[in-house]
Amino acid sequence: PDGEPAVSPVKETWSLDEPELGAAVVRRLDEMQATLLDRATRRLAANTRRVASYDEMRADLVSGDDDADDDDDDSGGRSGPGGPGFFVAPWRDDADNEARIKADCKATIRCFPAAYQHEIEQAARADEPLTCFYSGEPATHIALFARAF
Repeated sequence: PDGEPAVSPVKETWSLDEPELGAAVVRRLDEMQATLLDRATRRLAANTRRVASYDEMRADLVSGDDDADDDDDDSGGRSGPGGPGFFVAPWRDDADNEARIKADCKATIRCFPAAYQHEIEQAARADEPLTCFYSGEPATHIALFARAF
């Protein structure tokens, strides 16, 4: 889905002395782990979008539902703009509104990312408080919404 070829199993043969084997395996595993982390980081960035309104998030989720039905696209609507992914939005902590969102479009709060929370305080200090993307009330957090799939 992210435009990269799948990693195919590779049979490798090493000719090493026994004392070198452990270090060689550790190096190879470190390379594999770094590659997996890099791909996951890029995929996360590509599938995380800021939204200013609930309607914007809902429209992206609905367009993703349409994409998931397209037989010519094997992404399931999970890659790039439009379609499911992660949505970062100002949020007023309210369990009833969260339940309404879940009932309407099946998205729920996954977390309150620490890297974004300073935006609430900065906006308040600038006398331009952020408003909740759903209720329009003053935001208490920056939330990350997503659907389970």
